[in-house]
Amino acid sequence: CLMIQSALRVSYTSPKVMHWITELLVWLFDNESERPRLADEAECIAAEAVANGFFEKSLEEMGEYDLQEYNSEDYAFGVRTPHIVFNYLDYLLWKENKEKYNDFVFEFRNSVEHWYPQHPSEGTIEPWDGRDVFGNLCIISRSVNSKFSNLSPESKMKSYKKMVQKGSLKLRIMGDIIERGTSETWRLSECAKHEEEMISLLCEAVQEAIEEE
Repeated sequence: CLMIQSALRVSYTSPKVMHWITELLVWLFDNESERPRLADEAECIAAEAVANGFFEKSLEEMGEYDLQEYNSEDYAFGVRTPHIVFNYLDYLLWKENKEKYNDFVFEFRNSVEHWYPQHPSEGTIEPWDGRDVFGNLCIISRSVNSKFSNLSPESKMKSYKKMVQKGSLKLRIMGDIIERGTSETWRLSECAKHEEEMISLLCEAVQEAIEEE
């Protein structure tokens, strides 16, 4: 319950957009005897935000969404990707494997990072037009963002491995993939595989939230 509320809290940093707190309080007022279900209600709030802001569908429309319709370009929002998408995904990954990620905490990670950089340093790796796809993105703090700069994924892991391993869970997974491959294999194939897995997890969770409503 604390983890899903933490995911929401770090996603909406301004009091002007923290409507989820009001929604939870109203729900508690109306359902005081159902307090053990508070986490489920918070999950539904996050799921609806992801449905609207990422899949660009209502919760009802998500119930009919078929992942076979999935097209990577539909989710290539780059830095415009809502932060709740990354934080809800991290929550789902943590929930799936709490023992593996028992050191994970939500923090105010306010920068969307391109794992394969937007503007690679000259003479390092090839530019990539598909860099804005969801698979190539993660959320990090501004201080880490300045360190990553325009480094290749391999260089980020070699220079800042400890930062990666303490970062968001999506970033950790991308780091593990790079340790088994290269920046080139990431661009050509591994990014697409990673994206499909992450979007499948998001989609299934949103659809489960609909059923629980």
